[in-house]
Amino acid sequence: MKQILFLALLPVLFISCQGQPKNKTTSSQEQVCRDLISHLTSDNYDKAVETMDKIVLDRIPLDTLKNAMASLSSTLKSEFKGGINHVTFLTSEKTFLNNLPAVFMIFKLESNSSFGFYYFYLNEKTNRVMLISRFTKIEPRRS
Repeated sequence: MKQILFLALLPVLFISCQGQPKNKTTSSQEQVCRDLISHLTSDNYDKAVETMDKIVLDRIPLDTLKNAMASLSSTLKSEFKGGINHVTFLTSEKTFLNNLPAVFMIFKLESNSSFGFYYFYLNEKTNRVMLISRFTKIEPRRS
């Protein structure tokens, strides 16, 4: 009798243990990252700066930040010759960056000839970018 009761309750226990999905991000957080990539690859540095968090804007002079955006844009263009034609959100995790609640996000960027992974830290309260960086070196595609 105990075995039958246990087997009957097993699906209920399994369902209740599922918890939250691993990707705890919102579509608006994903969109901020996609917008930043788009602004960078189209040389729209003013719009790229608008995706950055106030913490970044308060600490880095605007000219320095725009120069950093131009440098990152140049890097993206040289790494992904022919342009980025696909951006895939892979995962996210709630964490901290410099003791601030943040969301860590990883995206796969692809062109016809290469692919690579970039990560972002977004301020969880403002959904603005605090940090963007390449996760791994850019790899060529195999034919």
